[in-house]
Amino acid sequence: MKIWILVWRCIILAVIAASSVLLCMCGHKDGGEATNTSGDTTVVKPTADDTVSDGTDSQLPILTSDSLGAVRIGMAIDSLPPVCEAFYDSIGRVQECEYEEYIFSRRGKPMFAVIDFGDGKVDLITLLSSEIGVVAGTTELHIGDNFHRLLAQRATQAEWAGYDAVGRWTWTNGGVWYMPDENMGNSAAAQHLLKHLYDSMAAPDPEEFPSHVTIGYIGTGLPF
Repeated sequence: MKIWILVWRCIILAVIAASSVLLCMCGHKDGGEATNTSGDTTVVKPTADDTVSDGTDSQLPILTSDSLGAVRIGMAIDSLPPVCEAFYDSIGRVQECEYEEYIFSRRGKPMFAVIDFGDGKVDLITLLSSEIGVVAGTTELHIGDNFHRLLAQRATQAEWAGYDAVGRWTWTNGGVWYMPDENMGNSAAAQHLLKHLYDSMAAPDPEEFPSHVTIGYIGTGLPF
């Protein structure tokens, strides 16, 4: 009799163990979802595919009207570190007629430029890479974005920039300056816009911009 009692006890324990395994399997699915038994809320646990990395240790800074990260208007050029991790790893210098331009690159790709008009300070910051953005109104803009995205912002204004008895139309928003990329093709609409950019009588209307025209210049000022 004692043997049969032990056998029944083993059978009962085995059934209990199997039931526990089934409950665990129902309470946790392989897809990374767990159900909250106290209500109808489903909690989704992040998986490896949900993690996004840009391959750097930090995010690139956003251009403002007076700075780009630690690079600020008015600071001495020689105070800038030669390398800024995940931002730039080299600085090149170009001597122009009326100013000196410093090209900041990362992995051989130009990221932004600093212009010095002769006093050894950061007088102007311009973007060279589409990886760095600037906030205009309610959207973030980059080099190569459609120009209509800038024109659609309420605070965007056309500004005539005169130089050497000539000039051209530019656009501003939040203290940052923009110009369209002039490599806009040979269509009649593109050539009409290109000509109008240098006509001081009136700024081009948004309707004059072909849909493929992009942003070609973003900076804290103009280099002329």
